[in-house]
Amino acid sequence: MCGRYYRIADKQAIVDHFHSPAATDEPFPPGYNIAPGTTQPVIRQGRDTGARELVGMRWGLVGFASNGPDPTRVTFNARSENLTKSDLWRVHHHGSKSYALSMPN
Repeated sequence: MCGRYYRIADKQAIVDHFHSPAATDEPFPPGYNIAPGTTQPVIRQGRDTGARELVGMRWGLVGFASNGPDPTRVTFNARSENLTKSDLWRVHHHGSKSYALSMPN
């Protein structure tokens, strides 16, 4: 798994679909080869108002016990067969849940 994906919706389409304002001025055009480490649009619950908002966030995985992104620990190629052997994931892999978001056409 290389961690890349594509997004056919631009910023305005995402904002319209989720009925949420954009909290950033970044344009977020569609991308067909989005790589880990790039800033991508995310819908989150706003801290102050509790309403949905579109913000930019760094695409990639950060380990459960990590204090933040560490360029020396590359995690976007994490392999399931090494999950129990790696200190990076050992703490949290039991009972964890994965989530995916998709927009219907």
